[in-house]
Amino acid sequence: MPQRNHLVEPTNPRSAYEEFDDVRFSISFLGRKLVLNSIRVMGKVTIASNGDTSDVRMDNFIGGHNFFEEVLTSTANQGLLETIQAYPRLMGMMRKSTLDEVNLMNSQYTSELCSPNELITRQVLKGNVLKTDSIDEAQPADFSLKPQFVFNQSEGNQFLSYSKTGDISLNLRLNRNDQVLFGENASDTTKYSLSDLRLSFISVDDDGTVDTHIMRQKV
Repeated sequence: MPQRNHLVEPTNPRSAYEEFDDVRFSISFLGRKLVLNSIRVMGKVTIASNGDTSDVRMDNFIGGHNFFEEVLTSTANQGLLETIQAYPRLMGMMRKSTLDEVNLMNSQYTSELCSPNELITRQVLKGNVLKTDSIDEAQPADFSLKPQFVFNQSEGNQFLSYSKTGDISLNLRLNRNDQVLFGENASDTTKYSLSDLRLSFISVDDDGTVDTHIMRQKV
């Protein structure tokens, strides 16, 4: 079955998103079927402060999921499907009860800015630094994570017809700076910002069938 890769930008585009901001995505696949469990959020994170940022960390088990405090999911046909508050806490409980530090060395998790320990996370948050005799350039750390929300928690049939849901809306509310970052150099002026945010998903041709789906909803 041929697949199509989709990439969409937020419906409220900004050069950078900071604490308390909302990031809204619209997932539209008219005439096609969404491949469930294929939705990912990608972007870059920059850490800034009026002082030193050499020891600024975040929870190494949660990684980039730390950035999103609340996740709201709705569809055009069904309305609001799921509201997840304290999303990083949920991810922390899930990860720390099922994984250990060795698991976090897998590329599945390193792409989400997870790492075996907080000291490595401290280095990851500094981004990519290129230093030569003529160049001193720093690039923000990039991430690609799979939000654990209803459309990424499906079992059984993995193909969702557009005729069943219509457009899907995903709203991500950004977490407070002091709930994301900590460390010896973390202060009231230490903050993060997200840029170049995108959402990707996969779709296939619609074969005309509308099936029942099992998805895990969080309350």
